[in-house]
Amino acid sequence: MRRPVAVIGLLASLLALLGVWVALGPGVGGPAEEAGPADAAPVQAAEVRGGDEAEGPPPLAPALEAGEEGEGEADDEPAHPSPISCRVMDPAGWPVDAEVRCGEDGPACRDEAVGEYTCRCGAGSVTLHARAEGIGEGSVTAAPGDRVVIRLNGYGFLRFRLVADAALPASVVVDDRGDSALGKEAQGPRTRPARVTARIGKAGRVEVPLLPGVHDVAVRVDGFDPALLEPFALGAGEVHDAGDTYLSRPGILLGLVLDTDGRPAARSWVEVWDGAGGRIGRAWCGEDGFFSLEVPSGDVEAQAFRADGLLTARSPRLHAVVGSGGEAELRLVLPSRRTGGLGIQIASAGDGVAVQGVIPGGPGERLGLEPGDVIVAVDGAPVDGRDLDAAVGAITGASGSSVRLTVRRGDQVTEHTARREEILDNG
Repeated sequence: MRRPVAVIGLLASLLALLGVWVALGPGVGGPAEEAGPADAAPVQAAEVRGGDEAEGPPPLAPALEAGEEGEGEADDEPAHPSPISCRVMDPAGWPVDAEVRCGEDGPACRDEAVGEYTCRCGAGSVTLHARAEGIGEGSVTAAPGDRVVIRLNGYGFLRFRLVADAALPASVVVDDRGDSALGKEAQGPRTRPARVTARIGKAGRVEVPLLPGVHDVAVRVDGFDPALLEPFALGAGEVHDAGDTYLSRPGILLGLVLDTDGRPAARSWVEVWDGAGGRIGRAWCGEDGFFSLEVPSGDVEAQAFRADGLLTARSPRLHAVVGSGGEAELRLVLPSRRTGGLGIQIASAGDGVAVQGVIPGGPGERLGLEPGDVIVAVDGAPVDGRDLDAAVGAITGASGSSVRLTVRRGDQVTEHTARREEILDNG
């Protein structure tokens, strides 16, 4: 009777072990090397999820938070710098409409009301510039958020009357060089060069607003020569009356360039200067020797030139008077013989001209001239080293003619006579 009980107990133990094996599944409790990759993967995945399950899925929660934080950052971005509030007032203290800019050439400020402006100029300090036509200009330095006032410097006024021998156009250009052309002689506030176009009124009267300071003005009218006014000082609210300003029209200087035999001097040219010695221009002559050049009315001087090898033939300088809108004619004469010289290079040397170079084989070398010699007289006439053009004209002359030089070398002064020769370019 004991044997059946024992067998039943053994069977119960085997059934219990079989239930544990079924519940846990294969591979548990067996050797680790018997488990294949397909069996190990679910266990590994379960371990990973189990380790992170308490904190939640990492990819999902941060993505949502990042989206929410991005919107918050956009709201918290720093705003643009605060605008500058600016009021513009005329010299009497009244608000006035003006052009207001951030810097001289920066963006324009917004017009809020008469004399009130909002300026968005960016970060940092900036100089606001205001200008009201016919009233004045002004500036002030300000920073974002400032409230500033620009009080305009009042204009003064230049008045004059144009007088001309022909009909005037509708406008005039006042070319103001400021005080730049006056240098240290300028007295009063510094002024910048400016160009103003003004309407010509009845009887040729003109009124032009200018900033206070010293002015040097040229009046320019189409079809007429420029008219220069005397420099003047002008204060705010003051009026400078320049009186009558006479306008003249350009004229024509024309004529012929001939040689001493009366033949046209082809391939020559004419240089023209005004009465003050300022160069006006150059006119080239045709094969017939004719030249023509538009020049300002008034006194002019003209001289003809011709290239003779390395030297230049020149005529005497003649004077002419050109009337307003008129013509003046000159006849300039060049030497028929080719121009000769001594084959030397010279430069100014105070009381004479210094020899800088001597062309080999030329008259100067045969004369014994050397670099450093100073020519103090030509044909007995003293040489002014400040007028190099006149010295060249005295030393050169018709080829084959003679010239007498007074030469200083160190402390010794000697005289030499040489024959001029045509100097050709053999290089």
